[in-house]
Amino acid sequence: MSSTLYRDAITLALIAFLFMVVLMFPYLNPPADTEQTIAPGNIAAIISWPEGNADVDLWVHGPGEPWAVGYSNKGGVLWDLLRDDLGTQPDYLPFNFENAYTRGVPPGDYRINVHCYRCKTLPVEVTLEVSKNNLGGSREVIATSTIVLRKDHEEKTGLAFHVDVDGNVERDSLTTLFAPLRSGRK
Repeated sequence: MSSTLYRDAITLALIAFLFMVVLMFPYLNPPADTEQTIAPGNIAAIISWPEGNADVDLWVHGPGEPWAVGYSNKGGVLWDLLRDDLGTQPDYLPFNFENAYTRGVPPGDYRINVHCYRCKTLPVEVTLEVSKNNLGGSREVIATSTIVLRKDHEEKTGLAFHVDVDGNVERDSLTTLFAPLRSGRK
């Protein structure tokens, strides 16, 4: 009698366990979100240039930054440089790009420069895209442009703009008027 009772209790426990596992299956691996993935950060600056051994650097500056952010200062108060591409070394992929993102969108002036650190083949055409991620999840492209670097160690402003107190980019403030950002200290 006790072996039958023991076997029935174990069987019921096993059935209950299997029932719970079957109920948990839909929650174990939720389906992937099919919406477009938005890049991290609030403002994104991305540069790219043709494959080859050219080292082009992205320099960014915004409100509250004591120094510009670039290869020698990868993290600041507002901006962070996520990738410093050195050309073909030590890189497994043929395309070249650098990107920087902000943490927040405080009001003030923003500037994005490109610098030809080591360009053996000139000229180098650099594509710049600046975008802003809005609170609702939408991505707004602020500007795209092509900057042509014609000599080694040349620095050019790709885009400068002003953000108002509501976090909106003032469209009439967009300019490419040059102001140096590259720091001499390394």
